[in-house]
Amino acid sequence: MSQDTIILSSSHYAPEVQGNGGPVPLQIHLSKTGVIDSIIALPNNEDAAYWQQASNLLHAWDGMTPEQAIRVQPDAVTGATISSRAITEGVHKTLEAYVKEQQPLLPPAAWWGLGTLIVLAAAAAIWYFRKKK
Repeated sequence: MSQDTIILSSSHYAPEVQGNGGPVPLQIHLSKTGVIDSIIALPNNEDAAYWQQASNLLHAWDGMTPEQAIRVQPDAVTGATISSRAITEGVHKTLEAYVKEQQPLLPPAAWWGLGTLIVLAAAAAIWYFRKKK
């Protein structure tokens, strides 16, 4: 793992996601190019046999951007449906929160509009108060 890797924790972004045995914490590793390098399951209380089957899903999003991965809905693993859904939900909720966090408060065009409005308001105030004298 390089220094440029971003690690997203589902424990931070999606703590409410539960499997059969409770929380299913995941780490999502994003490369410096912004694609998913890997998804790692952290210790949890899922049944070992079910978890082994469900953990095959952890590679379903490799190589995708967060925006692409959010739209991918892999099939749940038969016999480990709840654990599979917990993995999918944990990945989706974590990535959705991360993507939302990365979006600027206002798009650049809105800043130009806001700046123009402030300049016009200041000019109008100056004109008004000068005229009033």
